[in-house]
Amino acid sequence: MSTRIKGQARIAFPKLFEAEAFPGTQTKRYGASFLIPKGSDLEKTIEKAIETEAQAKWGKTWQKTLAGVRGNNNKCAWQDGDVSKYESNEGHMILSSNRQEKDGRPTVLDRDKTALTEADGRIYAGCYVNFNVDIWAQDGQYTGIRCSLNGVQFVKDGDAFGGAARVSEDEFEDLGVDTETEDELA
Repeated sequence: MSTRIKGQARIAFPKLFEAEAFPGTQTKRYGASFLIPKGSDLEKTIEKAIETEAQAKWGKTWQKTLAGVRGNNNKCAWQDGDVSKYESNEGHMILSSNRQEKDGRPTVLDRDKTALTEADGRIYAGCYVNFNVDIWAQDGQYTGIRCSLNGVQFVKDGDAFGGAARVSEDEFEDLGVDTETEDELA
């Protein structure tokens, strides 16, 4: 069982075009984290989905089991951004999602629903996206709350996280046709 969640948030750590192996594993995955403002309706929706999945998977012990996985980012895809090392996460909950390479690349779309490639540069850490994920509970050796990444859609630009700021073409002058040669520029 899983609960599908659709929402809008800033994206962090997008690995949408090429799967990477996590340290210590051979399994390659795509992934992204989403910053959900604390107190928002979306935060409440995700929290409800987590509780529903925990009850369905763990039955009578769901509250105790859920309490045991919360706060451990290896066991729970839903973390408090205020305790993270990144200033941009303050005031947010973080929903971390993954998709195994064997399941295919997640859907990555532009505003007009055209497919995006990595070369387009539209999806970057800090931009706003619509996201589509499935939240589910896992039992056994790897008990936890998981989040599967289905896809993202670019919504609008935002301040880039941890990298150079992006600029639009409007910040450059139109220089017209180049009529000078390299010798004239020297």
